[in-house]
Amino acid sequence: MTITEKTNVRKGPPESATAFSIGTVKKGNDGNMWKIIVTKTGIHRWSVIKDKDAAITMTPATKKNKTVKNPHVIIQPTKQDISLSELKKLAKKYSVLSSGKSKSQLALIIFKIRSQSMSASDLEKIVHLLPSKEKRKIKQMISTQYENPVTEYKGMWKPMPKALNKMSRIELIHNLRNFRDAWEREIGRNQDLSDERLAGETDKTLRQRLSWYYSDSAKNMAANWIRDNI
Repeated sequence: MTITEKTNVRKGPPESATAFSIGTVKKGNDGNMWKIIVTKTGIHRWSVIKDKDAAITMTPATKKNKTVKNPHVIIQPTKQDISLSELKKLAKKYSVLSSGKSKSQLALIIFKIRSQSMSASDLEKIVHLLPSKEKRKIKQMISTQYENPVTEYKGMWKPMPKALNKMSRIELIHNLRNFRDAWEREIGRNQDLSDERLAGETDKTLRQRLSWYYSDSAKNMAANWIRDNI
């Protein structure tokens, strides 16, 4: 092999990262261990494992023989310890009342009320606080979100084109109609936003209603609906 050929050999594993699930670990061409992570855009890629990373989960037989027959070694997820104040902020983000509740109680309420509108990163913050039954459900939801990223929301969500206070009344009603029609078409549920009702709402109320359709909660809910109905 020439010097040029050596230079062109990538450091990570030769296999495509898209062929493996999150947390898969393999040895790279550089001799280091690499694991599959997901980028902000939902793309799988190889990332070198540093010393501070979570330890590799090993079976008793593996520890004894020091030999791993299965090259797909899974990293044990690190439990995220979220404080009560941080948990209350999360509850506020998803419009859940938080007063007078313990961490485990609040986490369970957030999950039961808002799980379908939560991002994988927020679900990961509460998973360790939930009972076993809910914990299994939430882990499956997290896995599904990472493994099936949604980029086309079928009109149920889109980035806000400009600040709501910069939109005219005509623009507010037009955008609300578009969202209303998309949600009713996709999920078959009346959004209670008839043309007559929109015409009678104040500009302030129109902005409040429209703000939800541009929110992360609406984005996550739309994405989860699309995943479940592909």
